Amino acid sequence: MYDLDNVMARNLNHQRIFPTHIFQMDDFYPYVDELSKVIELGYEQHIPNWQSRPNLHNENNFKNFAEYIIDINKEVIRDNLGYQFDDIKITDMWANVLKPGEYHAPHTHSNNFYSGVFYTDAEDTSGICFADPRVQANVIVPTSTPNLDNANVLEYKSKTNRIYLFPSWIYHWVPALKGNKTRTSISWNIQLKGNIGKSTHFQSAFFD
Repeated sequence: MYDLDNVMARNLNHQRIFPTHIFQMDDFYPYVDELSKVIELGYEQHIPNWQSRPNLHNENNFKNFAEYIIDINKEVIRDNLGYQFDDIKITDMWANVLKPGEYHAPHTHSNNFYSGVFYTDAEDTSGICFADPRVQANVIVPTSTPNLDNANVLEYKSKTNRIYLFPSWIYHWVPALKGNKTRTSISWNIQLKGNIGKSTHFQSAFFD
């Protein structure tokens, strides 16, 4: 007989490969109330699932916020993910207002590298959902206690002054808004600038 628990404890090497990185930060922006007021001024209540024009990063009221977003993304993509690039740019930025019962259907943000959402007023409303991008994720799913390692849909809570950064290729959506509160947020996409997009080889890493 051998001691299986002892063998597992000494020899099992558990690695998570090809991770999907979702970044979250609370108390993100010191002037969240000012941004919320600017969004309210442009909000057209008669339009369901309202979204502003997608060039807020070029407007004076959002200029400081856009610069803040660029700086945060530079830190995350270079220091946390290890990518090399010359600069980044915001390709588009827009405000969202959802009323109770409204939602955003599953979608991706094609032709971008990273995307994000910042909640200017989102207490006690629906969060944001992300789906497992792997083709086989829904084929064979044994019964389990859902966690980060085995769930194929994850819902992250929305909260005023919270930010999420995520890869633009991942499917995400907003479930129908619960409760009786309106949710406001700002979303954006970014792209890298520099010598990127090599097509001659895979990005390979080697481990013992």
